[in-house]
Amino acid sequence: MNKTKKMSFGGAKKKLMGAVCMLLVASIMMISATYAWFTLSTAPEITGITTSVGANGNLEMALLNNTTYDDLSQIKSAVGDSKDTDGKSITQANITWGNLVDLSDTSYGTSSFKLNPSIPVVGSDGVVSSTTPLATASYGTDGRVKALETNTVTGIYNADKGAFYAAGKGVRGIGVASAMTPQQQAFRVAVANVAADTAIAKTAVQNALNMNGSALGSLAVNMANNDSYAATTADIAAINSVIDSVTTAKEKLGEAIQYAMMAEAVAKNADASKELTAYSLEDYADTTPAITNAITGYNAIVVPAKLEETANTATVKEALKGLLDTDHLTLNGYKMAEVKTHIFDIVGAMSGGGLVLVMDSTNTGSFQKIAAMAGNISAQITLAELKHGDVSMTDVSATMRTDIGSGAPIMATLYSALSAITVEGTATAEQTVISDLYGYAIDMAFRTNAAGSKLLLQTDAAQRIYSDAIDTSTQGGGSYMEFTPTSLNNNQFKGLLNSVKVLFLDSSNTILAVAGLDTSSLSGAEGTAAAVAGKFPLKMVDANFVDVDNTSTTNFTVTHTEVSGRGVITDLQQNAATRISVMVYLDGASVDNSMVSVDAQSMTGSLNLQFSSSASLVPMDYTPLHNRKVTGDTGDTGGGNTEP
Repeated sequence: MNKTKKMSFGGAKKKLMGAVCMLLVASIMMISATYAWFTLSTAPEITGITTSVGANGNLEMALLNNTTYDDLSQIKSAVGDSKDTDGKSITQANITWGNLVDLSDTSYGTSSFKLNPSIPVVGSDGVVSSTTPLATASYGTDGRVKALETNTVTGIYNADKGAFYAAGKGVRGIGVASAMTPQQQAFRVAVANVAADTAIAKTAVQNALNMNGSALGSLAVNMANNDSYAATTADIAAINSVIDSVTTAKEKLGEAIQYAMMAEAVAKNADASKELTAYSLEDYADTTPAITNAITGYNAIVVPAKLEETANTATVKEALKGLLDTDHLTLNGYKMAEVKTHIFDIVGAMSGGGLVLVMDSTNTGSFQKIAAMAGNISAQITLAELKHGDVSMTDVSATMRTDIGSGAPIMATLYSALSAITVEGTATAEQTVISDLYGYAIDMAFRTNAAGSKLLLQTDAAQRIYSDAIDTSTQGGGSYMEFTPTSLNNNQFKGLLNSVKVLFLDSSNTILAVAGLDTSSLSGAEGTAAAVAGKFPLKMVDANFVDVDNTSTTNFTVTHTEVSGRGVITDLQQNAATRISVMVYLDGASVDNSMVSVDAQSMTGSLNLQFSSSASLVPMDYTPLHNRKVTGDTGDTGGGNTEP
């Protein structure tokens, strides 16, 4: 540069106006500083003073959004659009031209990203489908992959709702979604909760029978055939434990009915946002017969009050009757009061089909009434003693069960009635929730003022502004993925790492380049030893893609090229913006069961991308900016120039 005089820009950091972006970094879930400066050049017309114009070369980037994705001219540059400037948010800085895109803000939803095995939907022309970018596997009954389903969509994160919705550009999740309206979604959730709560209710009484059936059965036999039997502390504890479970079961059945009322109301275009408590089990005049029948069954469940530790035998017997209805509890067909007179018949049955305690449809106990709602329950129990006269047997095995007859349980009938309802409507993309994530994509724009420049993947860490600077706040991290394995050995870990792929797509979604992870650092640690966390550089790789729809006979192959050890992504047009999308996925063609953890998520991690230009970019010659020093600053120990 020819220079006869240096110009000071005021001596205050806040007035600095000159700099250049040599290297750019897109950082996911990573916090760093950034600067976005304008170039200032002057040509005064005062006679006798010579002034030269700074020669600047730059490479800049911006995160796209719904507006700028379709019109790159809408990307702006502005003073102060640096993320560490007061009053500017990360999200504001990301969408203007600069040298850093930081996706650590929770509004992007990057912490929800997941990589599940999938295959890009690529045609023989190398174009990735813009509507269904990834294909996922469907399985047959034998566990083998039956087909590849082109069923994924992309969309951005809605922080208020905590989910990705199938619309928008910028930071996109890729996954499977069901295109339902809010009304359809609310109906589906309500019906699912009917089944879930019913299952919880049944499980509660089933567990109670498993744990306390022996105590209850023995108590029922003893109290019916031994007038002098006195209830023990253990008997009381068993009854109270069962009462707790029965109480839980009834509450869940009531909640299930409320969800059924909600589903029915939503199907009739009622407000889908109403709380569950708005549906009363006491005001159900306008409900369908299936719901009315369920409420009748619910009201028939009478739960005994819990017993005091000092409860007398009569009180215990009453509570037991409330649970089992001992007047209608039979042992091999004989009522409890008849056991002592038919003891020989009962003992004889032990050598046949065994002993069975049954609560049939005439039984009014809590167990039977809940079974009538949720389905029959059964448990293997042990009767402590069968005794009458000279016959005495201890620890007798038996089955204790309910018998609601041949009809379906009340809640099953209700669920079937709800499932038969059709809620009409087609969801817009903004209403469609992406429920299962498989990968993600990031939409970016790049521009340079250099001629004949190529956009490169910068693997090694490099300074983003001045290549010889030592300012840590402008130091890039390079391109890498960092992973922490969970319950994986080295072989599994390496297999999964080698299956992670990064695609770089142009504005027509054609694959420009492919990157994979350099796992050479694991070469000395292969085997079944426990894997440890590591940082693995991204490098360009050759890749072959098969049309998953089998509609063509030509596969698409991507061969990588390099410039000075850096992978080439694409050519850049001078002074014009170029749109690039980055898509990350886990290659299902190379993943198998031997690579994954059987008891936990296999690994978690983060991505860092850094880019550079193949052109020789020349920053303006203003030395103090190299390390954020300005004329007149004191304490310049970082190599800055304080020359006036």
